[in-house]
Amino acid sequence: MRKAVLLLLCAVLLFGTCACSGQAGTDSSASYVVQAQTDYPVTVGGREISACPTSVVSLAPAITEAICTLGSVTQLSGVSEGWEHPDLSTDLPRLGTAATPDMERLLELAPQLVLAPDTLSDTVAAELESAGIAVAKLHLPAEWEQVSAFYTQVAQAVSGLTTGQNNAEATISRLTAQMQQIRARYTENETPTAAVISAYSVAVAGSGTIADQLLTWCGIENSCSSNAFKSEELAAVQPDLVFCDVQEAEAVQADAQLAGLRIVAVDLQFARCFGEQTIGLVEQICEAAFMED
Repeated sequence: MRKAVLLLLCAVLLFGTCACSGQAGTDSSASYVVQAQTDYPVTVGGREISACPTSVVSLAPAITEAICTLGSVTQLSGVSEGWEHPDLSTDLPRLGTAATPDMERLLELAPQLVLAPDTLSDTVAAELESAGIAVAKLHLPAEWEQVSAFYTQVAQAVSGLTTGQNNAEATISRLTAQMQQIRARYTENETPTAAVISAYSVAVAGSGTIADQLLTWCGIENSCSSNAFKSEELAAVQPDLVFCDVQEAEAVQADAQLAGLRIVAVDLQFARCFGEQTIGLVEQICEAAFMED
């Protein structure tokens, strides 16, 4: 009888740790599961997280994409509006945005942890904390060199100190390898030049940005070194291609100073929110640059 009880207890403990042992594309071993439980407390975004959270709300598309890419989607109990991923259930509550969160539903849902951008109002964070909901604010990456640290923070929040670190490193390596494999299909092609309009009339993707890194993976030379946008300067550079977001394509194509340049509309949201869906963007960029019309 005692043996049966012990076996049952072990099974319950194992089940309880599974939600915190997600690692995309790997097989969770017993040692991996146990390590996830000994990786806490961990401090993320200045907030100590005492135990592995099984109920997490993401208030930023970039955070949601990272959680899904890391293989921890089962820990999500709610997300912000404006982002979809194949692994996200349509029944998962959409809780507004970081700028205008649905506080009534958030408080009713009472997640163990809210992961939010560092732009989240201190007032909102304090209200959630006073209700017993931990809030960790993260800096969202704009440059490629910030992506690894961002993924590490997200992974450690949902998987623990060492387990999260390992998962983040493995995930970034996996994505990098997949994108380099896409470029390998076009190794015999010459190196084209391109510009990426990250926000029409506001900015282009200069050196060091995530979009700049995507061009590098694709074997494309970025025509823009700075982020400043000026139509006349972009026209003077004469890049082989100009990539813009699908939602801004009409405005870009109507710009008289850019007439004659090859404008290609792509889903730049996947550059702003780096993850496995970014692979599709790299496919789009490579096909536009190297495939014959």
